[in-house]
Amino acid sequence: MALRLEELEVGALPAARHPLDMLTEAEIAQAAAIIAKHYGWGEDLRVETIDLEEPDKAVVRAWRPGVTVSRIVRFNIYRRGVTGVQQGRIDLDRDAVLEEWFRPDARAMVAVEEVLEIEATVKRDPRFQEALRRRGLLDELEYMCVDPWTVGDFGHAIEEGRRVLNCFVWMRTFPLDNYYAHPVEGLHALVDLSDLSILRVEDHFEADGDYVPVPRQPLNYDADVLTTFRPPSAPLDIVQRDGPGFTVAGQHVTWENWDFRVGFNGREGL
Repeated sequence: MALRLEELEVGALPAARHPLDMLTEAEIAQAAAIIAKHYGWGEDLRVETIDLEEPDKAVVRAWRPGVTVSRIVRFNIYRRGVTGVQQGRIDLDRDAVLEEWFRPDARAMVAVEEVLEIEATVKRDPRFQEALRRRGLLDELEYMCVDPWTVGDFGHAIEEGRRVLNCFVWMRTFPLDNYYAHPVEGLHALVDLSDLSILRVEDHFEADGDYVPVPRQPLNYDADVLTTFRPPSAPLDIVQRDGPGFTVAGQHVTWENWDFRVGFNGREGL
């Protein structure tokens, strides 16, 4: 996401929480404000990750309710047009960046807003439009889905100093259609996300013109667009006559001899 000052609202933080509790909305906003102040505002500054840095296991085991443990945040940020990722650690109690380092060979994850920018850029490219015209699909440009995937870094010259993505192409036959059922075979665009430049458009059928037709058979799962449904399954009842045998308090779960906390972040998941 791009940092915007007007979107940050830092509220009051709880005095004492379990060391493994996930970051609150207020803590994330505080970390973003620290990053913005430290690195300078601007539409080119993008936040990839703000996550809790879990303390040492000994600290967690020694913790008791009412005891305050420093909340340390790790972050990944990058600037549009600059290859590499800036990483660092923030102490929320001190309201400051503890340490920072730059990884020139790292590449940031692709943000949703960047995916939309890539799609619009590829659709405007004359080479891409010509490839669709040869297939008789140019009139359906509006319904094309340009699907960018990171290609990694395998030492190829074209990857040097760039954020390279390979774009697959799919087609919708109506706005809510499952576009994965309609691949536009043999057509790809290679994009440098650093400056939104299109390095090349690959049409593997350009030479012989023998294109693979786009499948038109619908294959949808969304109830809003389906007209028929399979017969319902027999009822399945899960009954706990004496109530649940577990308790959930925030992220704290107790069940039988189990006592654990559930965590989640954008990279590792649950």
